[in-house]
Amino acid sequence: MALIVLAAAFDVLGPRVNDASVSGDGYALAVEYPLIARAGELSSLVVTITSDRAFGDTVEVRFCAEYFEHLDFQSWCPGPSAETSDLNWLVYEFDKPVQGQVL
Repeated sequence: MALIVLAAAFDVLGPRVNDASVSGDGYALAVEYPLIARAGELSSLVVTITSDRAFGDTVEVRFCAEYFEHLDFQSWCPGPSAETSDLNWLVYEFDKPVQGQVL
């Protein structure tokens, strides 16, 4: 019991985030995602897409549908202009950024 109290005191049992990034073909993708979350507590999924050149009219982002089964997903900022899904994927379409090359 003392070990649990000590772990809680040092926030070892609290929410955790992780990040990953990849680049190629003129694009860079960075994702910060919840690694450990508590029920009823909000956690953020931050996706940043950077391009060496101007984006087209829209940017399509696909997520494994199974991933969102584990999150209490509330809203996007910026919100997608369209969304679709199939058995395995959730597909979000975003308008290109108003300025710059970062979404």
